[in-house]
Amino acid sequence: MCKDYYIIINGEKNKVTEEVYRAYKRPAWKEQRQRQRNAGTKLSLDMMIEVGFEIADDSDLIEEVVEEKELLDMLNKALDMLDDDERLLLPPS
Repeated sequence: MCKDYYIIINGEKNKVTEEVYRAYKRPAWKEQRQRQRNAGTKLSLDMMIEVGFEIADDSDLIEEVVEEKELLDMLNKALDMLDDDERLLLPPS
């Protein structure tokens, strides 16, 4: 039984592969683990901004990852449609 994976981009729920889902969630999981390790240390967003910490907007990067994955899936489907003679025309990888 395959589990479906979804991420929300610009308020829209998008079905993605497990690989894309994990790449998308990895930073949040890492931050959560870091917060658990620093449970005794009080951190706040205001304190972080005061010391010069900048919060990156990763939404563009995430969209690029999803787009790249979709393009690779399309390419693989197109390559699967080639017959042996057509494959001979491709450069070796």
